[in-house]
Amino acid sequence: MRVFHLINGYFDTSLYRHFLRSLGDSGIQQRVHVPVRPKHEPLINRNPLSETIPFSYTRIHPTPFSRLFFHQKVRRVYRDLDQPGSLSGETLIHAHSLLSDGAVALKLNRKHGTPYVVAIRLTDILFLQYLVFFRSLGRKILQHAAAVVIVSPGHLKKLLSFMKPGEREVIQQKCRILPNGVDPYWLSRIQAHPPLNHEKIRLLYVGDMSIRKNVLTTIRAAGILVTKGYSVQLTLVGGRKTDPGWYGRRVRKVSGKLPWINLVDRTTDQDKLLNIYRESDIFLMPSWGETFGLTYVEALSQGLPVICSRGQGIDGYYPDGKVGYAVKPSAPEDIADKMIRIINDYNRISSFCNQHALDFDWSGIARTYAGLYESCLNF
Repeated sequence: MRVFHLINGYFDTSLYRHFLRSLGDSGIQQRVHVPVRPKHEPLINRNPLSETIPFSYTRIHPTPFSRLFFHQKVRRVYRDLDQPGSLSGETLIHAHSLLSDGAVALKLNRKHGTPYVVAIRLTDILFLQYLVFFRSLGRKILQHAAAVVIVSPGHLKKLLSFMKPGEREVIQQKCRILPNGVDPYWLSRIQAHPPLNHEKIRLLYVGDMSIRKNVLTTIRAAGILVTKGYSVQLTLVGGRKTDPGWYGRRVRKVSGKLPWINLVDRTTDQDKLLNIYRESDIFLMPSWGETFGLTYVEALSQGLPVICSRGQGIDGYYPDGKVGYAVKPSAPEDIADKMIRIINDYNRISSFCNQHALDFDWSGIARTYAGLYESCLNF
């Protein structure tokens, strides 16, 4: 089997590299096409997979009005691919986003008859929600797809809400909920968390300091625990002193007034992050929007129960109280209540975290994708 990947955001995350490498290890032959913006040009020659997987590129030159010319971009990518022999030997297309990649896959399917799988990301959900004029195209892409992959049960529910009643059931039958995998670094260093020391509850957030991450509400929730008599330390990892965003500056200002907050600059040092996870007890990230959130899984690998937003992140994979809780992100009281529930049942909840971190092993996920691809060949 040969799979042709369309990946609009390949250079924006290391996730795709782990995914492609794991698929290759499972015996899938692959080829990848990436639309490239000027800022990504230097990364092409440093692409670690280019020696083992054939890559091709379409140069995209965005302007302030690029989003208004979405179809022009799609035509440009399609034109590069619609060449004699361009899909020779390819048995399946995997479009890694609904609109940017899915629109190209739809055109190739109509021209060459090659079936395609399409993935749904948070940005796709937001486009369908706020840019209503994209819904017709989105529904058309979904209708002609052999399968639809979505990483969050909450996002599946949201996606189906954009469908018309007659097509909702058809689309739902095509949908498969498959998680992203976590960097193998974390699964090779799984460690059970020691029993909770109630003398100090160590809370942790890891991520950027954007408004979407809802860090100020996390601070308010931790403050409620303080007023209830808990001894709390909240570590916030992310952002930098020079961050230009107003929200990040606000987080720093508020944090500077509270002695129980420890602010740590953004880091890509996994060993440093590992130690931070191991020195913490509960992970909080009640974001406003989260495609998946691999930091939840990193926390689980070190035995930390997690708190996420209802309908976001890993919510829906496990029942409340299994590895943590889903909360209402606008309600610090709800977040504080769920933290107290975790504290009161810490050892039981923490004991499940390590074993469920293994659910996000790329090798197992790749085998599931291989089976999915096989089932799509006769679509």
